[in-house]
Amino acid sequence: MRDITPELGERMAALQQRLDQLNKNRAALDEEERMIERHLQALRIVFDLEANGQGRSGVASSTVSGPAPWLGVNVREAVRRLREQYPDWPFEKIRDRLIEDGFDFKGKRPGSAVNMALTILKPKQGGGDKAEG
Repeated sequence: MRDITPELGERMAALQQRLDQLNKNRAALDEEERMIERHLQALRIVFDLEANGQGRSGVASSTVSGPAPWLGVNVREAVRRLREQYPDWPFEKIRDRLIEDGFDFKGKRPGSAVNMALTILKPKQGGGDKAEG
């Protein structure tokens, strides 16, 4: 009987090398994703400032549907934006809008994520927002 352990060892080494390369690529992609998210967040701030300076309220999510306005936005920020724009919307409507728009819940259950965001935001949004002029 022929010994195939050397061939198996070579195959295992080749697969391990490929796996290591994929993990290295994943780390690079994760870093690039973090960088892009930081840039998007900064651009959103500038966009909001510019829109407010031009007398337009709202953010990109008010003018664009689909996943584009939600790129790099966490659940809490997305819920805050929708609450600002549609204060009378119930939980279900906010959740459904984010799902329809293709919001990336990053593996979280949409209902739980939206509920948690609403719970966190509720005390911060109570009363003080309507005290303008």
